[in-house]
Amino acid sequence: MDLLLYLSHPGIENIWYTGDGFLKFAGLVAAGLVEVAESQFSVGVRYSHSSVPTSPPTTAVRVKISDKDKLTQVGTYKQLIL
Repeated sequence: MDLLLYLSHPGIENIWYTGDGFLKFAGLVAAGLVEVAESQFSVGVRYSHSSVPTSPPTTAVRVKISDKDKLTQVGTYKQLIL
């Protein structure tokens, strides 16, 4: 419930999460209450004259409240808190 209230604040949808941060939303994604808004993948960075990346690849995602939850649950959660 805390994560749904957190995601309901304006501007929060612009935050990018790494894979380990995204795992906090896994249960909400599985329930259909939160969805991935955008994802990006970057390959490792090559330094100097190395032919292979010297830093690991990374993935980042933005999450948002799904349309299913936006209209029904968040208002209910806010009422429960207040």
